[in-house]
Amino acid sequence: MLQLMTVPLYLNILGDEAWGLLSIVLTIYAFIAVIGSGMSQVLPREIAIRNISNTKTLMCDVAYGFERFFWVVSLLLSFVVFILADIFVDSWINLETMSYQDAVLAFKFLALQLLIQWPVACYHGFLLGLNEHRRLNVIQVLYTTLKHVACVTSLVVFEPSVFVYQVTFLIVSGMETLYTSVISRRLVGLGKNKCKWNAHEMNKIYGFVVGMMLTVLVGGALVQSDKLMLSGLLSVSSFGYYSIASMLSIAMLQIVYPVTRSVYPIYSEYIEKKIPLVELNEKLATILMSTLVPAVVFVGVFSSEVLLLWTNNEQLVKEVSVVLSILVVGTLINGMYNIPYTVYLASGNSKTPFWINVFSLVCIVMILPVMYKMFGVNGAAFSWVIVNIIAMTVGWRWLFQREYIARKTLFKLFFMCAVMVFVSIAMKFMFQGVMSMVGAGLLLAFLSGITLCSLKNERFFDCLR
Repeated sequence: MLQLMTVPLYLNILGDEAWGLLSIVLTIYAFIAVIGSGMSQVLPREIAIRNISNTKTLMCDVAYGFERFFWVVSLLLSFVVFILADIFVDSWINLETMSYQDAVLAFKFLALQLLIQWPVACYHGFLLGLNEHRRLNVIQVLYTTLKHVACVTSLVVFEPSVFVYQVTFLIVSGMETLYTSVISRRLVGLGKNKCKWNAHEMNKIYGFVVGMMLTVLVGGALVQSDKLMLSGLLSVSSFGYYSIASMLSIAMLQIVYPVTRSVYPIYSEYIEKKIPLVELNEKLATILMSTLVPAVVFVGVFSSEVLLLWTNNEQLVKEVSVVLSILVVGTLINGMYNIPYTVYLASGNSKTPFWINVFSLVCIVMILPVMYKMFGVNGAAFSWVIVNIIAMTVGWRWLFQREYIARKTLFKLFFMCAVMVFVSIAMKFMFQGVMSMVGAGLLLAFLSGITLCSLKNERFFDCLR
């Protein structure tokens, strides 16, 4: 949320082109970071299973092995990006007035960011596996706040440049990595136990780790593919505008991620003990209906008003308001896919999501250039919707086949979406300006409250007591 709040500040302080360059750097980092995300998604499951089984020594050995693997890979990635910095700028970036040297320097600082910040995903995995969600949330909120406050302050006090932003960001990232490593290593027991490289234990999870790395790598390429491809087609300034719309739409998935992240260890335990998942999935889908759906519908219907209120930039609204409406539809579908995806991971199945991601990536690589040529940037954004429809269809079909969820749950999701869209559009036509947004927001909040209360099978007004 704080990142979204600071985007207008960065855009105004840095200017269109500098913000566009920074957006490209952040897009590349986000793409590379998914490699660590793949391994860190394996970690909670392996830590949770060994923690439940009271095999503390084995848990410590697994943590020891993953920690070293993360740091070695971060060093290699950093080296590769540093060497390729000139090539990125020469053959990819469409600079307008910014100097070549400044752009190259931005990519070299990206290499340092990978070295310093990338391994923190390992320590997040430790905390998730131990069900230390509250502690992890506090750390993430604290350092995310510190990063953006420090960056905005530095840009104002020193110099409005990408260089100042990256230096400040690196300093705070280093503090975060150090602090998170100390806390998580102590909780896992890396400091007090005689942990060692356990080849036998690591070999047991090697196949799943490699499968998840490939799955998430392809998934990361899929999520970032529209931006990676458009960064070479659009000017730096136009890409900066597109990245803001994309950032807002993707940020809405943060409504889903904390929930799925919290139930991930529970899924692992249920599957290990052969406990039915229908009731748990029903609750997860209901939470999604009452949180992500109203947020997406509101932003999608009032995209122009939201962008103008958020950035106060009429040119940005003109260029990407329709793009934002399209992207949030894809985000909603992606959020629905998160239910089967989380069950895939908890059951140790990395093969199915891998092939889903491969097929979707091939589709978007083929579709996006055609859609961009025919319909411009709006067509490129619609390719995000298409690939998410593919993933959601396959994932929910798998849930139905395994009887992990009832078919009526999907119908309820679509019905709630239709009701909320109708309510929002009706309010937009009935009223003007702020009144339509306020009215739609209140009605969506009311529908969300009713949906949440259904979790306990209670009537809405009984929940107000």
